[in-house]
Amino acid sequence: MIFLDYLNPLRYIPPSWYQHGVESIFLGTTSKILSIVSLVIGFYLLARRENVSGFIMLLILSFLFAYMGGILSIL
Repeated sequence: MIFLDYLNPLRYIPPSWYQHGVESIFLGTTSKILSIVSLVIGFYLLARRENVSGFIMLLILSFLFAYMGGILSIL
């Protein structure tokens, strides 16, 4: 059990680092760029590859990038 404690990143990385990482991904320009990129790739999969499941997964991912910052600020 002690060996598994060394594999836990929460033991040696401060929690503020994780909070800053999540905020930088879900708030601001990064989230808008990732949302647009996932939508473009999703529409490409739908139009050219006829992959509906990939389009739906990327559409959900785009929604999460676009609206998760607002949801996290409410919580």
